[in-house]
Amino acid sequence: MFRALLTFRKPTQQQSENAAAPILRRLAGTVAFALSVAAAPLSEAAIYGTMSNFDTYNTTPEPSEGAEIELEGCHSSMVYNTFPAHYNHMTVTDYVDGASFGTRIRFEDYNFNTTVTNGSLNTNPNPASTNGHALVNTDGGEHFGFAANEQPTAMRFFWLNKTASGQYERIGNMPLAIPNPTWSFVPGNGGGAPEVLAEVRVPEPAEFHVQKPDSIWMN
Repeated sequence: MFRALLTFRKPTQQQSENAAAPILRRLAGTVAFALSVAAAPLSEAAIYGTMSNFDTYNTTPEPSEGAEIELEGCHSSMVYNTFPAHYNHMTVTDYVDGASFGTRIRFEDYNFNTTVTNGSLNTNPNPASTNGHALVNTDGGEHFGFAANEQPTAMRFFWLNKTASGQYERIGNMPLAIPNPTWSFVPGNGGGAPEVLAEVRVPEPAEFHVQKPDSIWMN
């Protein structure tokens, strides 16, 4: 059996401060590391940025020749600007689906010249996170963006596949969620100027396992 004999002596104030400093630094580093791990997005999210500018990767099981952005609750006449991306054709149309309505921005005929598979955006199951602007002219992913004078209630992104008949269809039925800024009007207090606040709620990953840092022995 292992036994440890601990002897304690009352330290001076200076010794206490000197001994506490490295412990606090280690503790701060451990807390910072844990927070960074908890805040890190999962690679499956595959969309980085917000509606005006965002990067995305094709994480589906097959190459893609098109893309579609769905803006629920927004009329096509309210969409006034779109980023062209690397596609030969783009259309902006209204849709009605039961009680809901919205706009679909569709991109067809992918044309990035240096792609490995000509005319297709290849799959990337483990994409690297970007700042939302890294794929403007970079192979391996695509950059999109749009602006509207109307607040969409939901925004969804789909990759499209070109069939043998020349038609385009969605790959799978699970869209990627585009972070949607929510605007709110806050009246000023005591007759002061009102404030307009914008809040972006990033969708949480479906499953997340908290990773704990390595244990640190302190003498």
